[in-house]
Amino acid sequence: PEVCRFISPDTISILDKTKLDINGLNLYMYCNDNPVMYSDGSGHSPDSIWKTLLGVAVGVGLAVVTVAAVVASGGTLLVPVLVGAGIGAGINLASQGISNLRNGKGLLEDINWGNVVLGGLSGAAFATGIGGFWGAVVIGAASNAGMSALEGNSWLNIGISAGVGAIAAGLGYGAGKIISKYIFKNNGFIFTDYYETALLDFGKKTAFLIAAGTTGYTFLPTITTGITRGISNFIGNWIGDRF
Repeated sequence: PEVCRFISPDTISILDKTKLDINGLNLYMYCNDNPVMYSDGSGHSPDSIWKTLLGVAVGVGLAVVTVAAVVASGGTLLVPVLVGAGIGAGINLASQGISNLRNGKGLLEDINWGNVVLGGLSGAAFATGIGGFWGAVVIGAASNAGMSALEGNSWLNIGISAGVGAIAAGLGYGAGKIISKYIFKNNGFIFTDYYETALLDFGKKTAFLIAAGTTGYTFLPTITTGITRGISNFIGNWIGDRF
């Protein structure tokens, strides 16, 4: 206590996170010598309180937006939202699992489950189609920033992740609009629009199948953002391994 040092170091594996840092990391120092801004509940690695709060705030925001959209649709958006959540969480989990295998770890070893949940929430929010193009951009930026924050990355990295997420989601939404216009010949209709129209001539099951089949493109922002994040993480790890 007199010298403010532990007699045992933090887990050495956390040095992987600081490969590109100029100053390195002192494994015997508690919370990077900043216990006001950081905590270390696990005893393995300091976590920024503000970064954790950012990740949680993003998750809560995405959940609120999604629930509001489902309620406003009278429940017709529930199934697309669940599908979107599955896609988002699945892509995130697969990305982390592939990274683990690449680093010689088990498939589910050291999985960041907070990020998996956030991936699911972002996929659900994308599936609502709320806000159109700019809605997709905001969801992509927020979800990527939140995931990067939960990983404990630097604020610069969080900002870059937000930009990459915004661009990826925008491109995914744009691709979806092209598919919508030239393949399904619609004018930006979303699941609810198709479902309500189909109900005029068909039963609920048939109407649902028609709506699901003609609005699958709305999941593209989820897919493009998830894949882009996986690729960017892979490139970051590849650079870290060499430099």
